[in-house]
Amino acid sequence: MNRTLIACLLVIVFLFSTCKKVEKDVNNYYPKVKTISATKLPDGTVRVTGQIVSGGSTPIKYAGFCMDTKPNPDMQQNQVLATNITEDTFTYIYSNFDAFKKYYFRAWVANTNGYAIDSDVSADKITLDISLVPCQLNIGILSLTDTNTIIEAFSYVAPVNPASSDFNAYTKNHNIYFRFGRVPFSGIFHTTDADYPDNSSVMIMVDGNRAAAGANVYVRQISSTIIELTICQITYKLNVGGIDRAFTLNTKFWSPG
Repeated sequence: MNRTLIACLLVIVFLFSTCKKVEKDVNNYYPKVKTISATKLPDGTVRVTGQIVSGGSTPIKYAGFCMDTKPNPDMQQNQVLATNITEDTFTYIYSNFDAFKKYYFRAWVANTNGYAIDSDVSADKITLDISLVPCQLNIGILSLTDTNTIIEAFSYVAPVNPASSDFNAYTKNHNIYFRFGRVPFSGIFHTTDADYPDNSSVMIMVDGNRAAAGANVYVRQISSTIIELTICQITYKLNVGGIDRAFTLNTKFWSPG
């Protein structure tokens, strides 16, 4: 086989390998997607599911969702990328919902040619299932425990700022300060040792002593202006007689928004 023939064969192979199918319908270049469901979960979050109906003429590069309190939200509204894609199905879990509002979700996908977005699905009355709370406490009672248990009633609870993301709770001898990353809607928040929590966290101080990170704070909306906070055994250090002692905090109270 001479060099000229080899060269011609290589050119033919190259041309066939780089050739792309020409679609008769221009819409076949673009992907197709369906918004399957928005499922309310016991912890006050919502799992949204979408399905890739067709990838179009090129592989899918991105898949995700958008969300708003208005029907058929814009693709960029509260936009997120899907956490995983399995057999053309993808999901994402949204959190921080006002239990007294209705939310709308839409799935979208994109390939190198463009994107597609489906119509919406909705969810409302999204709230925390109180059966998830591991302790049963009385409203307005503070329990501090180390070797002994100190029980006091709250004398006053108030928001620190107009956004109602910071709260002070006062007893006869103690002050508990809560700083949420945002206005706390129904759900499970996690304690943090950061000065400025994110949207799913809360920083707690007892008499200026910061609680340990990683514990749960359970928030349930009673009305559009009142929330219930339940705290089960959060550990922190409190100076007693010049000695740092580890205490656990248990409390439950309502606070105005």
